[in-house]
Amino acid sequence: MRVVEGTLIIAIGAVAITNSAFSQAAYKPQWQKVEADNGAVYQVDLNSISHFNNGTAESVVYAVEGPGYNPENMRRFWFDCQGKYRDSTGPGIGPTSYAPPRSIIGRISQIACAGAKETRFQDSSSPQPKPTPAQYCVGFSPASCARITAAVEAKPKPDYCRPGFGLVGSGLSSEQLRICYVISSEEVRTRNDSSSQMSGGEPAARSYNMTLTATKGEFPTIVGHTDLPDGTKLLVSITKPRLPNARELLSSGRPMCEDDCLPAAGPKGEVLGVATTALAGAFSAGPFSWAGKPFRPGTFEVEIFLVSLPGEQPRSPQDYEKQMDRMKKPVLTSSVVVSP
Repeated sequence: MRVVEGTLIIAIGAVAITNSAFSQAAYKPQWQKVEADNGAVYQVDLNSISHFNNGTAESVVYAVEGPGYNPENMRRFWFDCQGKYRDSTGPGIGPTSYAPPRSIIGRISQIACAGAKETRFQDSSSPQPKPTPAQYCVGFSPASCARITAAVEAKPKPDYCRPGFGLVGSGLSSEQLRICYVISSEEVRTRNDSSSQMSGGEPAARSYNMTLTATKGEFPTIVGHTDLPDGTKLLVSITKPRLPNARELLSSGRPMCEDDCLPAAGPKGEVLGVATTALAGAFSAGPFSWAGKPFRPGTFEVEIFLVSLPGEQPRSPQDYEKQMDRMKKPVLTSSVVVSP
């Protein structure tokens, strides 16, 4: 199986991809080609990869098929980064399937999950560990990894790691891009650690007044009351309870929950959160289930993510980055009781 980094505007044969999701001037995809032994070719948009604080990841993937562009082949995949994935392209969400390591989807999963980690057990005010070569060299040969590691640890950083290195047309190789991404992430990590220490560990994010309850029944709906303005868009997610030995399981690379750690599914099967809008100081989302199965009575953790406030319309790459950064951490994590 071969992995080739490239810029894709995209010319497959002589036909350029003009999908509206990627033709906007505010967004520049960076494509990496993954080619299987049987000739199947996929393109992974490196700039679309998102990591979430539950250790999962998401990425846009295009299946190259013939000399033309087929919009049906542009998909968004969600990976649990523990060997499973699902197609989260709307409308609806596909079933969860296995991503064997040597398969094409397993290879794509490795690319999307590189650096993804569970952070729910971490104190956000404490310094975060420096990434290791084993994390940032995924997809590269030992020789390439040695060159990447040397460049990452070199001082000063390479001249080609200047602003805009990840944009289409930069001309950088896959090794150079990975080097720049690692250095950029390390610079952000260092700044965050310094800011955390200077502020005494106090979070800089604004807090919102919000209370949550769950309706009675085996398929609960989450009901919230808040001081957020009307029109605020939110995502509501229910996490699966961790097993008592979750830390031990995490360190050994095994699921920390019963069966898997997929969040509860919404009414349309969505597992990345159920969208809702605050109106008159209230919002609701659901009903939820465990992949169609009912809830057991008990206490469950609910996370609320702020998608956008009224009037927010991202118009630049920086705006999109701020929105994505904000959605990586919930504005509220609270427990609710589910009862018959």
